[in-house]
Amino acid sequence: MGLGVERGSPPAGAETFVLRRVLLVHPDPTQRALVTAQLHEFGAVQVLEVGDLAEARTAARSPGARDLAVLGCDPGDPEFSSLLAELDGQGWYRVVVVMPGGGTRQIVSALLAGATGVLTAPGPAPADGAAPGTGARTWNGADEPEAGPRPPGVRYVPDLRGMPRALTHREQEILQLAANGHPNREIAEELGLSPLTIKSHLGRIGRKLGSGDRAQLVLLALRAGAIS
Repeated sequence: MGLGVERGSPPAGAETFVLRRVLLVHPDPTQRALVTAQLHEFGAVQVLEVGDLAEARTAARSPGARDLAVLGCDPGDPEFSSLLAELDGQGWYRVVVVMPGGGTRQIVSALLAGATGVLTAPGPAPADGAAPGTGARTWNGADEPEAGPRPPGVRYVPDLRGMPRALTHREQEILQLAANGHPNREIAEELGLSPLTIKSHLGRIGRKLGSGDRAQLVLLALRAGAIS
């Protein structure tokens, strides 16, 4: 299993992405060691290695930067969606799921649960009958949302390239309040969150939809019917 990283010049106004601290969840110690070594090669300063979802919850709450979470977990696990929701609540806004031989159903399930992206590698044929991959592939939500159930509250909003991106119920709430003209401070008060958390949510929405412009994010959500 290899870890794919997209390189290139960031868009104007985008913040520089630095891997200070990474949460790595995988049941196989050998695979954890391999991915950790690769993360360090990419500049990660600290990698928190855990073997299961319970340990991941504890590690996610530990103090420190929250730059990236890498999950070698089965999206079909009943606890998978709740883990991603908890990671989002703790400020882990970049979450990549790694799975061997993932088919369309597994990939879309992971994206609908809130993953930022999915990496697949050669492996056994997936349960939904899709053919296994012939090499590592990177998925970032570009598939049409046809397979797998949609978690409650999730809505699709096409990004600037027209590719559907899943927005959580919380993200829709924030965009709705932004569309109503509320600044971050008022949105935070309305939702019982901190202004910094609202700023982080908007940053994540911007990364999903491909724009750092608040008005453009609102317009994209309005066009898709995710907000009114």
